[in-house]
Formats: sequence, structure tokens, C-alpha cells
Amino acid sequence: MNQFSMDRRKFIQSSALSALSIKPALKSLQNASLRDEYVKILNPLGRVPVSMIIDDSTSLVNLAYYGIPQFAKVFPKNYLQDWRKLPREIPDSFVVEFIEWCDAHGVKGKYSMVPYPACTGWLHRFIPGWSEEELRKSLDLVRNEVTRNWDIHPEMISHTRVINVNTGLPFGEATPRFMENWEWSQDKSADELTEYLAFALNILKEAGFSCDGVTTPGGFGSRNMSNLATATMEAVNETYSTGEFLEEKGANRYLPGFAKWRLCTGGKLVFVTSGQ
Repeated sequence: MNQFSMDRRKFIQSSALSALSIKPALKSLQNASLRDEYVKILNPLGRVPVSMIIDDSTSLVNLAYYGIPQFAKVFPKNYLQDWRKLPREIPDSFVVEFIEWCDAHGVKGKYSMVPYPACTGWLHRFIPGWSEEELRKSLDLVRNEVTRNWDIHPEMISHTRVINVNTGLPFGEATPRFMENWEWSQDKSADELTEYLAFALNILKEAGFSCDGVTTPGGFGSRNMSNLATATMEAVNETYSTGEFLEEKGANRYLPGFAKWRLCTGGKLVFVTSGQ
């Protein structure tokens, strides 16, 4: 990595921390304004901004059916659900019904597309158990209907096991250390996280999706937020070469409280939303 990249990342991190340092002053100013009878704080467009965040979603695969046994292997006392009774598929007919309801009620938000859902198969290639035609139609549905009012995010790569980005295979050790939701991401550098996030984003790019950010499964990077914020910026910029993250229309979909980290740079907001 060249010196320019290092300097750029240090600048991004310091800018984010500086932005956070002014938060108390802004809050104090807001409180003072509330005491002024001539000042009224209005919501954007005079409306209450509410957005829906759909996590653990993808094409066809019911992540619960395939993911719970993987979580149970790591935490056998915590995952006692009988996953065999769950449907293995989330049918496209359900997605159509849901999106039609959202359209009728003006509901917009963020919609996850897990690229390698629970290690079953790849959205940009094939998923065993479904034909290539079924996968194509399911992806077309999301591209043509869902993306009209929803931002698409990867929720890391598999949402279960950590993937070796050099081989495309899960690491062999089924422990918290090698599960996306838990420990692997907590001590990784910005470069390592960038590589991992870019791997996920590139799968969705090949599947025909443009992403403005990422969704973190569970506690991914929760104790490593500075590197995660930097990696999100780097990975999205490297994958899509946009130089920005959230278009204005996308930013209006979100409530700030849903973002784990917001990094202001060049007038744009970087969103790293937290899934479960």
C-alpha cells in the first residue's frame, strides 16, 4: 500500500473523530433553541422520517433454515430452535406481496442481499437446490422491483462462517473466532476489512446491484468501528469507483439512529447499518 493510501486513511479517521467531537456542542445548541419560543425545529420536509431495514434477506434462501445449525454448532446452548421445521426457501411470491404492500404505503428502506447465504451458493453464479433460471428470476425481481425504493447492501459474505477471500471457502474452524457475527472482525486492520467487504460487494456487483454501503451481521466490527468505517469507504469506492457512498435520495431513507457509524466526508454520509 502506498503512502498516499495511508495518509488518506488517517485523514478519513481523524475527520470522523473530529465530526464526533462536535456532537455535544450541537446538542447544546439544539437544547438552547428549544427554549426560544420563536424557534421551531422541523423534520425534513415537515414529516417524520421512518425507514424499514430488512436484514438476513437474499434471493430464495431462507437464511434461518441454513444458518441456525451453523450457529448452533458454535453456541449449542443458545440455538435450540428446530430449524428443520422452517421452510428452506423464501419464495419470490412473498417478496412480491411484501414489496407491493410497501409501495402502496410509501415504505422505503434498506434491503440486504447476502452474497453467499449461509455458505449455500453464490448469487452471481448458482445456488444448489434451485435452477439457474429460478435464481435469475429472483435476482431480476430484486433488481427491477425492490431497488426502486430500497438500497441494497451485502450483509457481509455468508452471515455465518468467515470466508477465506483467497480461496472462497469457509475457514475450517467453527468457533466464534471464525464466525462473521462474532470475533473475527474485532482485531482486523482497515486493509483486512476492506478486502473482506470488497469481496462481498463485488459479488453483488457481478449480480447486477449497486451498493451504497454495507450491513454488519450481528456484532461484526462492533469493537473496531474506526477501521470498519474506513474499510466501508474504501471498499465501496474501490468496487464502484464512485467517490461517494450515499446519494441524496438514499440518505433520506434512513434514520440516523439506525446507523452504527456515520462518517461525514465531502458532504456525503457513509452508512454502516447493523443487522442481527
